[in-house]
Amino acid sequence: MNPEQNTIPEPISPEQQQAIQSQLKAITERFLNPDLAKPDMPAVAQELLGFYHGLSPIQVDYDNPRYKYLEQVKHGKGLSPECAGGCILDSVRTARYLQAGKAAIDAALEKFDAPVQVLYAGCGPFAPLMLPLLPLYTP
Repeated sequence: MNPEQNTIPEPISPEQQQAIQSQLKAITERFLNPDLAKPDMPAVAQELLGFYHGLSPIQVDYDNPRYKYLEQVKHGKGLSPECAGGCILDSVRTARYLQAGKAAIDAALEKFDAPVQVLYAGCGPFAPLMLPLLPLYTP
């Protein structure tokens, strides 16, 4: 990752925010479509990763072997943020987690007559197993 890319981005306008949310919602709805065939999932995963890369200073060549393996760290093995971001490309995993997250939120909304608070204990730079679901709901 280029150190010059580690800059704080300029604030975005409400219109830009709405456009970003709409784009994320459309990608998420494709992942949640029950008719999405397994062979089509990698293209949707690539689209989601491209969406995140369009917003993030993290730019990675996932074909580089460096990002395909765990690295040895002091107390075991570690996954760099760049490599963790690439986990989105495990398209079946990403789709199943998004489907399960949506089902859990929907069940909680149906069960409780109050706003639902979600604690996402995931890791990685993009929160790819929960953040895509947020545009589907109102605060």
